[in-house]
Amino acid sequence: MGKNTVGGVGSVSVDGVQVLARGNVTYRIGGKVRETVNGLDGTHGFTETGQAWRVAFDASTVRDTDLKRIKEADEATVLLELLNGKQVKLFDAWFVGDLEANAGDGQASLAFESREGSIE
Repeated sequence: MGKNTVGGVGSVSVDGVQVLARGNVTYRIGGKVRETVNGLDGTHGFTETGQAWRVAFDASTVRDTDLKRIKEADEATVLLELLNGKQVKLFDAWFVGDLEANAGDGQASLAFESREGSIE
């Protein structure tokens, strides 16, 4: 893509197998999350908690989409390639949430999280 490309998804793969991303693609960079602590006498500071890396998207459930393998994913490598050239990688990722597919439109919402990731 050109240098002016802002958004768009190129592909998503789980352990090297491409999953047909359909939309609603989001990613979260893990690390520490700060939350401000306010008291009756003003702002006291902040607390920090850990947050997992995350890639989530809606996928088409075509005939060869192995939903059982996806749901049981653990220690998976998830690669999200964006049209702007960025790559988001999750290492040792696991599937999170419930996997419910819609037979009417052939779609399922998928999400993966991990302790480690990278964005380039």
